[in-house]
Amino acid sequence: MEEIRKELLSEKDIDQLWKSIEQDIDKYESRHRRIGMKKMLRYAAAVLLVAGIAGTAFFLKNKSEDQQKLLADASTTMKYNHFTGKAETTQLTLSDGTKVWLNANTKLYAPSEFKGKKREIKVEGEIYVEAFHDARHPFVVHTNDAQVEVLGTKFSVKAKSESHYNNVILVSGSVAVNEKESGNKTVLVPNQKLEMSGNELTVRNVDAHSMISWTQGVYTYDNESLENILRQLAEYYDVKIQIESNKPNYYTGKMYLNNNFEETLNALNHMQYVDYYYSNNCYYIKIF
Repeated sequence: MEEIRKELLSEKDIDQLWKSIEQDIDKYESRHRRIGMKKMLRYAAAVLLVAGIAGTAFFLKNKSEDQQKLLADASTTMKYNHFTGKAETTQLTLSDGTKVWLNANTKLYAPSEFKGKKREIKVEGEIYVEAFHDARHPFVVHTNDAQVEVLGTKFSVKAKSESHYNNVILVSGSVAVNEKESGNKTVLVPNQKLEMSGNELTVRNVDAHSMISWTQGVYTYDNESLENILRQLAEYYDVKIQIESNKPNYYTGKMYLNNNFEETLNALNHMQYVDYYYSNNCYYIKIF
């Protein structure tokens, strides 16, 4: 007879566990591609969910090592993951009162409740954070390349694996950015931006409030190159672009994000900044 272990879980915990298991199933399938495994795992998850609603969850042992580890990981991490799609932003509040804004195409990994000496989250994409002050429990943001540690402050982090220009922007307070590969540590003061391009780190002064204006549904630019603007908008709307530019062209103003990408191009075309055409799922843009 299979040995079983019994734990009490709330309905909220069961709901979170269900989501975590669903996500781990997808990851597991992409790695192993085993026919029938998804059906078997979903059955195990369904048994777990039904038992949990009744007040008791039973974890079956002596299954395959992979399946057993999958269920164990899901039950111990209990993470809630939040995702935004293309041209979508959102705001949420973490368990400690910290407020986080997610820009488009962003993934945020955070525990349902912070425990231990540090409050830790992980991001893939771009976020703006107003961290609740707690000197005894530093707030840490992990990315693939660096970690940002604060006590209580306002800052943004952009960390996309496909981007060559990830960055940290400090609005108020103080942050320390630790680059993982080199071990370099950089401390920022308000209105500074740390740019990370490969192994190169650059700090420059910026207007931090204008650079987080996307939290208000608008991108604000001050003498920014039109090529950089178009690449940022393409990233936000998740579209492919190819740019032809014979000379630098700079723009000062605002781009409202309630328009779609083609409407923005039409406005730039009307102002005689660009011309474009669309073919094979790509926008081909010529800058005048």
